[in-house]
Amino acid sequence: MASHAVTGAGLGVGDHACWRYADDDERRAVLTAYFLDGLAAGERLVYFGRRGTEDALDDHLAAHCDVAALRASGRLLVEAAEDAYLPGGTFDPDARIRAYELLVRDSLAAGYPAVRVFGDAATVAATLADLRIWTEYELRAELLAARLPIVGLCGYDLRHWGDRPFHRIDAAHHHALGDEERASAFHLHGTPAGALAVTGELDVGSVALARELLEVWAHDPHGTAIDLAPLAFADAAGMAEIYRTACAREDVDICDPPPLFRRAWQLLGYDDVVPLADATP
Repeated sequence: MASHAVTGAGLGVGDHACWRYADDDERRAVLTAYFLDGLAAGERLVYFGRRGTEDALDDHLAAHCDVAALRASGRLLVEAAEDAYLPGGTFDPDARIRAYELLVRDSLAAGYPAVRVFGDAATVAATLADLRIWTEYELRAELLAARLPIVGLCGYDLRHWGDRPFHRIDAAHHHALGDEERASAFHLHGTPAGALAVTGELDVGSVALARELLEVWAHDPHGTAIDLAPLAFADAAGMAEIYRTACAREDVDICDPPPLFRRAWQLLGYDDVVPLADATP
C-alpha cells in the first residue's frame, strides 16, 4: 500500500476507480472529498455502504451541507450495499448494470448532469464463491462509466477483503486511489467512443486474466475498437489474445499500436487477417 496521502478529490465523469483501505479516518477523508466534488458539480449522489454503516456518510458530510435535505430531495440516495448488489441474497451482474442505466436515465431526466456512486465492494464480493463473476462485472461497470455520465468509486476495505487476490479487481479499473504501484501489470478501460484501451504490460504472466476480460468486452455491443496507444509492452502470448479477440469481433479495429507491436504483428502474420489501424475512431 502507498504511504502517501490518499484523496477522493478530482475524480470526474467517466472515471471508475478502485480503492483499497483499512483505516476509518482515511475512509472518512476520501468519501468526504469525493462526495463534496459531486455536490459542487451538481451531480446526484449514490452511497452503497456496508450494512450497518448506511448513515456514516451523514456524519462525514454534516459539517459541510444539510444531509437531511439532500436525502429528502432525492439528491442523495443511500442503500445498504448488500441490498443494492445482492437482492434476495444473489448477485446478478446483468440486473445491476441495468439498474445503473435506469438510474442514469432517471437522473438526467431530473436535471442532474451525472451520477456519482460509491460502492462498498469488499463485503459483497467476498460472498461470491467465484471471484471471476465480480471481476467481469467490474469491467462492465468500467465500460458503462466510459459511455454514460457516471463517476464510480469502488471501495475495498481490506479488513473484510481478506487474502483474496486484488490484481483481478485492479485490472478492470481505469484508476486506483493511492497506490504508487498498481496491483495488476495491465489495465483495461473504456473510452467515450466505445474503444477498449489497454494500458501497461500484457504478457504470459497476465494473459489468463486478460483472456477472461477480453472475452467480456467481446460481448459488449457498444465496443468499437481496441486502443493500444497506452500499451507499454506485449509479448507473443499477449498479442495472441488481442488477435483472438479481434477475430471474434469482425467489426472491431485494432488501433494505435506501438511501433514494436506493429512490427511483431506483421511478422506473426496477424496483419493478413486483422490489419492494424493508425488511429482510434
